[in-house]
Amino acid sequence: MLGCLASVALLSVACSEAATTDDSTGTGGAPVAAGGAPAASGGAPVTGTGGDAPGAGGAAAACDIPALISLKCGTAICHGTATDPTADLPGNVNLLAPGVESRLYNVDAKYENISSGNLDCPTTPEKLIVPGNLQGSLMYTKVNGGHACGSKMPNVGTMNEEQIACYNDWLAGLVANPPQ
Repeated sequence: MLGCLASVALLSVACSEAATTDDSTGTGGAPVAAGGAPAASGGAPVTGTGGDAPGAGGAAAACDIPALISLKCGTAICHGTATDPTADLPGNVNLLAPGVESRLYNVDAKYENISSGNLDCPTTPEKLIVPGNLQGSLMYTKVNGGHACGSKMPNVGTMNEEQIACYNDWLAGLVANPPQ
């Protein structure tokens, strides 16, 4: 959904500029079940059921986080394959495969794909999601700025204010409600 978060989700890795996604079609996206939730994800509640596609130029009538993540973060080069939750992806983050929430809580980010010698990268990996601490979560700082290690996400393309608000609302729900 997010050209390369991620990451998301998404995260501390600069994705190849060759990894482009057509913002108007969302090609390469994850399967989405009725109601806007990722298929078989058990994900956080999503408000709304439709609206303009993110990145289509108009304001979205509803926050469709599965479509946003698929469009902006979920390319195979960045943070997603819809079928393999164990795929070795940048930042240790697969945002498309079912069960994404359990792969984010208290999980260390990987920095091995960042240019070596980047002194801004921490020596102790940051957590992708820190339960109860939205602004301390790498998933937040990589999209909203304020993180010196690696590129701001998404690395390919950008998110508009409404898309960032949608992402932040989704992430706040995950931070406040860890998976059981």
